[in-house]
Amino acid sequence: MNAILQYGNTIIPYTIKESTNRKTVNISVRDGEVAITVPAGIDETVYQPVLQQKALWITKQLLDHKEMQQESRKLEFRSGEKLPYLGRQYRLKVESDTVLKASLQFKQGKFHAAMPPSLTLEEQRSHLYSLYTA
Repeated sequence: MNAILQYGNTIIPYTIKESTNRKTVNISVRDGEVAITVPAGIDETVYQPVLQQKALWITKQLLDHKEMQQESRKLEFRSGEKLPYLGRQYRLKVESDTVLKASLQFKQGKFHAAMPPSLTLEEQRSHLYSLYTA
C-alpha cells in the first residue's frame, strides 16, 4: 500500500508492508525509496507518530541519496579518477582485459575495473556508472 508523509513543506511518499513476523515498526530508505514494515493488523495511529519522529532522518537519507546520484553523474569513470566511497575518495584503475563482462571491485584501497576490450569508451563509462551506483 502506498501513502505519503508530510514533514513541513516536504511530501514523502512511502510504501507500507505488513508482516506477521514484526512486532515493531521498521523504516528503511533504499535507492531513494521509503518503505515501512509494520506488524500485521496494526492501526495507522500507532505507526504515524513513529514516522513523524523519524521524518528528519528520512529526509536526510533521501537528500544524501540524491546528492550521491548527482555527484556520480559528474564522474567520467576514467583511470586515475577519484571516486567517493564511504566518505572518502579512492582512485579508479580501469584495465582492458580478456573478461567477457565488465566488473568493478574495491580492493586494497582502490577501485579496480576490468573491461572487455570490445567496449567503446562511452560503453565502458556506462557500464562503470551502473556498477558503481548499484
